[in-house]
Amino acid sequence: MVIATNGYTPKNFHHLTTDRTLPVLSQIIVTEPLTPEQLAACNFLTANVVMDTRALKYYYRKLPDNRILFGGRGAITGKSADDPYYAQRLLSVLKTSFPALAGLNYSYARSGWICMALDDLPHIHQNQQQSVFYSMGYCGSGVSFSVQAGKRLAEKVAENLCLIYRYRIKHYRSFLLRLCGG
Repeated sequence: MVIATNGYTPKNFHHLTTDRTLPVLSQIIVTEPLTPEQLAACNFLTANVVMDTRALKYYYRKLPDNRILFGGRGAITGKSADDPYYAQRLLSVLKTSFPALAGLNYSYARSGWICMALDDLPHIHQNQQQSVFYSMGYCGSGVSFSVQAGKRLAEKVAENLCLIYRYRIKHYRSFLLRLCGG
């Protein structure tokens, strides 16, 4: 059996995935199109994704139509996911980071669940009997990490590859983790 899951994994889905990650809401805004002057003032030369290294990360990239996609941590609970406060907070951080964009607004905002592993690493594992293989915990990079994880899981199931991560994921049963929905 192969379990490939991430941010939308239900609680108690499978005993191998229980209490190993924390679901977190991520939020993005997409700005109005920037003028050539704004692009030059902010030095937006490529469409590469840029991310900082803080615990609560911010990331951005220039889109093909010269808008900026800017993202970071969203609401604490799903009930607050669509609260405009979180999009405004991201816009404020964007303007602080790039003062030349002080008059800029965002066109739309979205949020969704991501799956955080507490060590900030994606996890690819198997049970001791080698009958269940699983991957999860892509920490906001699921589109790219899950493709690599799927390839490695397929190779492992076919007995062609030793998994990179040999240690077991710890179970985190703290009160705070439960309070946050983990």
